[in-house]
Amino acid sequence: MEIEFPYLAKSALDELRNEVLPSVANHHRLRIIASEYVDLVEKMQLTSHPERRKATGEALEKMLIWDKFEKGKMVAIDHVKLNGKIISLSEGKIIEISPEERKLVLKRTGYKGKDRYDGLELPKEEGDYALTEVREGSWFYKHTYHRRDGKLLGEYYNINTPVEFYPDKIRYVDLEIDVIRWPDGKVKVVEEELLEQKLRLGFLSEKLARKAKEVAEKLRERLCGKGE
Repeated sequence: MEIEFPYLAKSALDELRNEVLPSVANHHRLRIIASEYVDLVEKMQLTSHPERRKATGEALEKMLIWDKFEKGKMVAIDHVKLNGKIISLSEGKIIEISPEERKLVLKRTGYKGKDRYDGLELPKEEGDYALTEVREGSWFYKHTYHRRDGKLLGEYYNINTPVEFYPDKIRYVDLEIDVIRWPDGKVKVVEEELLEQKLRLGFLSEKLARKAKEVAEKLRERLCGKGE
């Protein structure tokens, strides 16, 4: 059996480890980037001063992740499916960085895969681009699709496990269900049947499936102006 440990699973493991050995938040994610260095810093700074956990963790995260981001850098997207398959979406060029909001905005062109946009049911054309807004830890992120001349085609909100940031990519587990908003204001939740199918096959728990539906419904209501 292969098990994916997404953002919240790693966070829970961080807290469990900290009960035994002083560990920074995001310990398991940061060790994927620089395992020996993270262990050394924790040993030197937290063994005798566990109260420095927050400051040490923030410094490590800044150095290993946020300081690696700069405008113009290309960032990959690991779109992990519930069956374990990893789909590498087209890379995005960083056009906005906000460590305070834990947010990146990417401009993406040269999409891979089909010749039509999923959900929007529109053909892809030469020169199309997407602005992809993603916040670390969020249960969804947004693609805004445009024609070459800037004409808006629609917004596509991908529902997923909380997004993880790495120095050269973002990663999450796709939860199948999505929300779409067309330029005329119409909003629709799509692909709920795929989520139900994966639930029946045992690829995720009922609790996680409920969470995905709740996120999608709250987002739909917000986009329709029915909620905050």
